Amino acid sequence: MPKLARIRIPALADLVEQLRYAPAPAFRRHIESAAALALELDRSITYPEDWVTFRLTGFRPSMDNPALIVGEALLADLSAIIEHLTEYSECTSADVPQPAVGYRELVERWSVSRRTIDRYRRRGLIAYRVRDAPGVTRLLFPMRWVERFEERDASLIRKATAFSQVPASESTSIIEAARSTLRDTQMPLTRLAEHLAPRFDRSSETIRQVIIRHDESSESPLFQRDGTLDGEQRADIARAFEEGEAIAAICSRFGRSRATIYRIVNERRAEVLRGINLPIGPVPDSRALDILQHDVVQHGLDAIPDPDTETLLAAIAAAQPIPASDEHRRALAARVLRRRAGSIVAGLPRYDPPSEALDRAESDVRWSILLQTVLLRTQQPLILKTLKQRLGRNLLEFPPPRIRELFNICMHAAGEALIGYDPGRGGRLAAPVSLALNRVLAGLDPGDADIPARRTAASSVRLDDWRPILSPAHAYLFPLEHCRATRETLPPDTARVLSLRFGWYGGPPLTGIETAAILEMIPRRVRTIQRRAMRG
Repeated sequence: MPKLARIRIPALADLVEQLRYAPAPAFRRHIESAAALALELDRSITYPEDWVTFRLTGFRPSMDNPALIVGEALLADLSAIIEHLTEYSECTSADVPQPAVGYRELVERWSVSRRTIDRYRRRGLIAYRVRDAPGVTRLLFPMRWVERFEERDASLIRKATAFSQVPASESTSIIEAARSTLRDTQMPLTRLAEHLAPRFDRSSETIRQVIIRHDESSESPLFQRDGTLDGEQRADIARAFEEGEAIAAICSRFGRSRATIYRIVNERRAEVLRGINLPIGPVPDSRALDILQHDVVQHGLDAIPDPDTETLLAAIAAAQPIPASDEHRRALAARVLRRRAGSIVAGLPRYDPPSEALDRAESDVRWSILLQTVLLRTQQPLILKTLKQRLGRNLLEFPPPRIRELFNICMHAAGEALIGYDPGRGGRLAAPVSLALNRVLAGLDPGDADIPARRTAASSVRLDDWRPILSPAHAYLFPLEHCRATRETLPPDTARVLSLRFGWYGGPPLTGIETAAILEMIPRRVRTIQRRAMRG
């Protein structure tokens, strides 16, 4: 039974969930609408969410700020939507537009594997899930959309076909050469493929796939495998990498090549970015990106939470009001960065996403978080003032556990207001923050009302780090924050790399390539230093 494709855009996944209980005639109409829309899409154009809903259902919802969906991501999800709808409606082969073909016919038509066709399904190749017998589900591909896919992705199919057409005699020669090489020198699969590629005038990936196909069907494989890695093993690999374990050790422990380890790690990175709920839309144009060059966006980003109430009060007393223009620029820059990161993430392939694109998106999200950290810190005087007005006491007149609780509640409310703040609508950040604070404090049981007012020693009350409010992936994106306060004790190269990568110097976090250019290192050296620091 073929695996049901996943709908990756949350808005479309919610829409399909709403449609799954529609009557049979409506199902057929929605399926036809999705298939017709797939024929018209341009991968390079973005489409508003309300328009997509209208095209699929005939109903245009009222949306103040409809999300923008990149054409390429929409096309991939339309294919998944059709599979879901045909699954829910229990389609039979009689419901499929004819003529239609199955896996076997497409494998022969394009000279590719079933796995390649599954990858094409994630690129917009439309399939109907049909059930002609109880418990038996298969895919049928209407020829109309097969031919459309051939027109749109001709170069992709030609490349895959050329990749697959290795004659049997040549495959035999490759395997014999590989076996002979391994008798003399043991090496991992990827390095062996690179070693043999020039001899056969083939790409290293072609050689690698020939060996993999041989090993899958041979009683004497060149490389012994323990089978496909399960989800837990993949998570263990990603965790070991994040903790700085040497790549060679990870490869040895799991019996996988460096290329496989990096692919698993990059897929984990992409998964984290997709979980941040970044806005899906077009790449910001040059005018929008100009805001990132402004001085207040490039500097003064080294704000960190105060560790205790004494430091908090001293910082508030010394703080100067932030000009409205600076607040607007920082808030707008944070939104632009999240949009840019969202456009990168929307375009990532599901499997083996490129490291450079991931690094750029991660660095943009880090930069946006630093900007929001500075903005949220400026709201702390308002927080203390509102607390006194609503509860009738200064914060420090409560017992220490209550101080921490109230401060956390208020910072969470202010953080949520900041995340939803749109500088394009005008107004200061204090307005939505004040509304959020009054709302959360109005419903709060004052408690401690019968406790005589007393001033707690400020230095005795430690405060929690509130930065994770700004992103569920904060700890993942800033894994070495514990080294920040003691960076003077780190080796000089390590301190410089970490400062540039995570913005400890008060400016934007940089990608590995940008860091390498500034420090006149090769990017690999930057990665090595960072991973060594993670290892501790």
